[in-house]
Amino acid sequence: MAMMRYTFLLQFFERLRLGPTRKSTHLRSLFKIAGIVVTCVALNAVSFYHFERRHGHDVSAFDAVWFSATTITTVGYGDLSPQTFSARLTTMLLMYLVGIASLPIAIAHFLAYFDVVRELEVAGMSENKKSDCLIIVHVPNTHWVQTLIAEARAEPTLASIPIWVIDPVLERLPESLASLPDVHFIHGNTIDLDTYRRAKVEAARFVIVLPSEPAISDSDAATSTVVRVIRSLTDARIIPVRVDSRNEHLFEGFRGLVPGDFPMKVAAQELTDPFVARGIDNLMSNREGSLPLSLAVNRLAGREVSQFEAMLRAFCESTQTQGELRLLAHVHDGTPNWLPKPDDKLEEGDIMILVGTQRPSAWRSLEEQLLALDEGKA
Repeated sequence: MAMMRYTFLLQFFERLRLGPTRKSTHLRSLFKIAGIVVTCVALNAVSFYHFERRHGHDVSAFDAVWFSATTITTVGYGDLSPQTFSARLTTMLLMYLVGIASLPIAIAHFLAYFDVVRELEVAGMSENKKSDCLIIVHVPNTHWVQTLIAEARAEPTLASIPIWVIDPVLERLPESLASLPDVHFIHGNTIDLDTYRRAKVEAARFVIVLPSEPAISDSDAATSTVVRVIRSLTDARIIPVRVDSRNEHLFEGFRGLVPGDFPMKVAAQELTDPFVARGIDNLMSNREGSLPLSLAVNRLAGREVSQFEAMLRAFCESTQTQGELRLLAHVHDGTPNWLPKPDDKLEEGDIMILVGTQRPSAWRSLEEQLLALDEGKA
């Protein structure tokens, strides 16, 4: 096992060292050969124009360039040809001996460069150049990540978000993920700052950290470490997924914690309450059924839950929305109350979890719209 790990590390660092070298080698060779090709075309066009004009033949500068370009690409339309010995000799030397031999080499280096770039990307050696992206750390299960991407992109505001997957074990991104549009891969140690520099984590919009071993409770410690490393580098919203509820203390201060055993709880609930699993799956999906939403309380502070629900009903009955919104839970001090009492007070910083048939177009200003409708009635 130790020998296999050692061999893997050697292959990884060899790819890391040779990848940029191969790219730069092909790029330098491309520029050199392309320079030769362009020089041959230019020199031949000048000589063709000079010698033909000198002997009284009516050719323009464009004719000279056209003749050289069609000759070096072996198209040879035949509409132009050198009539003088000097022009023919120059064409033979520059076009036939040098130019035509160099052009295929330039094309080969051009194609090879992009092959190397693609190979490096699939092998996780590329760098992110985009901002406002979603970063997924760890691939414990390809189906998990594939479903996560599908659910995220089903949300209209995230439909085209670039996605970067980071994993320290995978040598190549699985084809089922690599074939998805704008999904990229970075192979690297998940506690190494250079890995996140390559992923441009400081400009990310969201970061989801999955457990590296979903069946092992101790993996929560590793997830917590990764989360804290990322937190030191970015202000992006970080969503960790934990395995064991007994490890909640490891994620203190992270409001977006997702329980990794949630599906198993739903499966157990299904034993005594039929269709609960289907209902929760429908609720949690952006692609079908209802849509879970959250609204931060600011100016609505001081109102009661019953007043908030009345404002929601008025909003749904107005012309500002064609969907339905219902209160699902009231979150106060980080604790969700799924059955809030009508006289419970809303305080600044609380979160109202709603369920809707669609997301309001001006969701960020929903609180203002609710207040405007309420004040208009008053």
